[in-house]
Amino acid sequence: MVPEYELHPSTQVPSINTFLSLAQIHRVLRPLRTKVLALSKSITAASTNSRAKQTSVSAFQERSPLAIVPHPSRFQLSSRSSSILSEWDPASHELDTGLSVIDFARKAHAIADAFRNVVTRAYGDELSQRTCNIPSLMEIATAIIGDDIEASVMERLRENRPLNSDDTSFEVDSDDEDDETYVIDDCYEKIPEHLRRWALVPHAIKMILIRAPNSPTILETCLDTALEHGSTRDALSFLRRLLSVAFTRRQSDDIPIKSSQHGDYLVHLLRKPNHPSKPITSAWSDIQFTQEVVSAISRADPEDQEELWCCVAIRALFSVVSDIPKLCLVTGFSTFCAASGGGRFGKRQLRAWAEQVLCASVHSNVPHTL
Repeated sequence: MVPEYELHPSTQVPSINTFLSLAQIHRVLRPLRTKVLALSKSITAASTNSRAKQTSVSAFQERSPLAIVPHPSRFQLSSRSSSILSEWDPASHELDTGLSVIDFARKAHAIADAFRNVVTRAYGDELSQRTCNIPSLMEIATAIIGDDIEASVMERLRENRPLNSDDTSFEVDSDDEDDETYVIDDCYEKIPEHLRRWALVPHAIKMILIRAPNSPTILETCLDTALEHGSTRDALSFLRRLLSVAFTRRQSDDIPIKSSQHGDYLVHLLRKPNHPSKPITSAWSDIQFTQEVVSAISRADPEDQEELWCCVAIRALFSVVSDIPKLCLVTGFSTFCAASGGGRFGKRQLRAWAEQVLCASVHSNVPHTL
């Protein structure tokens, strides 16, 4: 029988054991599950502590809600010196969690480290070494199954013990673990052993997106891990959630992307390299990224969409992308204005964008579809 990887010339010979037993799958996923539950339980406990809620958040975090909390090792190094990290005060509390920054850093980066272990076990260096980034049909089909495993687990847990109306976290006990193991085994048993690794990372991603808090620290760190291993598809899952977090109004009644410190945030995400060794090559094209942004804005609260379209970060993105993505932004903005009317400032910005695109189209191949 011909090995599966020999059927696809674009695939390098795997540097890892491609066959995964059910026991190996549980061994790989268990640390991630444990770390995610540890953070969720800590936040749930802190939210009931009125004293934690009254503790002020660092001024830097208020200004930069999308910033990544540094790795805990940086705090340990700073504690030995005469000064503490200027941007992060370990005694302050992570916004909307009630945890101290150092405690949150430990738990958030533990999740990211556990996710890295899952990706390494599933992919090794295979994806990053491929000469062609197009996955096989079997890989795509298996990844789709992996996407659905965590939803099946949560459905089973809800059937046995419904969630509280005001709490989306599970306090997992031994019975829950048994049910979870049953569902996971049932799903992976339907996948041939040599293909199971292609379901492992999508499964882990959904575990993070469903159970962990929507923290930019966790999301962007895991996004970078996916890109390091050459998996743009997995990175897109985290990108979409990051954009959702950036465009969603917080409890403090502000929209993170509108912070003065995040004027170049979308450009920063756009220019993410597809691998650390290839910093010049972006993980996604201008048009692909722009379409994700337009889609994310369309899913935001309708009352916030005009503010999003007119914020500094969107204008900065418009200024750096090529003509076709500019047209995509203009089309998305004009669709919003046609549906809602739009304010005076928004219409003025849309008109300026449209004029710029039309002017550029005279000297290029941009279609006249405005």
